[in-house]
Amino acid sequence: MDTLATRRVFMLARLAFVWAMLIAGRLIWLQIVQHGDFQRLAQQQQEKVVELQAPRGAIVDRLGQRLALSLPVESVCVDPLKVPDRAVAAEILSRILDVDANELLRNLQWAVDNRRGFLWVKRRVTPEEAAREIDFIGRRAETEVSGGVTLDNVRAYAEARPDFISAGSITHSAVAVDINCRIHAL
Repeated sequence: MDTLATRRVFMLARLAFVWAMLIAGRLIWLQIVQHGDFQRLAQQQQEKVVELQAPRGAIVDRLGQRLALSLPVESVCVDPLKVPDRAVAAEILSRILDVDANELLRNLQWAVDNRRGFLWVKRRVTPEEAAREIDFIGRRAETEVSGGVTLDNVRAYAEARPDFISAGSITHSAVAVDINCRIHAL
């Protein structure tokens, strides 16, 4: 009978040893072999890189008095390389935006001659001027109102019914949120 009990104990010991070796093998596999994969997954889950656009700061003198300050403004620009008839475009835009047609035509021609794909037509456009331009353009091209659009004046620009309104003021000064997660045992 002792031999049967001894064999049972040895069998149980072998089974426990094999079980312990399987657990040790699995731990080695997870902790050593796959360590890099799990570390990468943990970082993806716990860390997120968010790039924030910082507003431009004021230029101040040594006493803190503001010397220069960046202010957002509404503006109209054009891609001169895509304008088929520059004279007609200059005439129409000059009437809508109250700018000199001859100067605008010279600027458009200079931009085309120098292969420039961007030209400011007018800076500091009022909501009324934007509405006149959007009415004229109609649905022949996509229109966007951007620069200086805030929650206070967005309605005035939205009444012109542009295709897009870009309001960076909503996001560029957003307050950071600190999110914390604590897990308690039940």
